Amino acid sequence: MTTIPATLIVVDDDPEICELLADYLGRHGYRVFTADGAQALHSLRAEHTLTC
Repeated sequence: MTTIPATLIVVDDDPEICELLADYLGRHGYRVFTADGAQALHSLRAEHTLTC
C-alpha cells in the first residue's frame, strides 16, 4: 500500500528561510509548497482544504 505524503505550506517573507525549511521537510517525506503571505492565502483557497 502506498501512502500519500502530507502536504505542508511554508510561509515566510524571507525566501531563504522558506527554501531551507522546504528542503528539510521534503527530505523527511513531506510535499512542501513555499509562499509569502498573499501567495499562501491564494494557495489555501485553491486547495479547498485546511487542516489545523
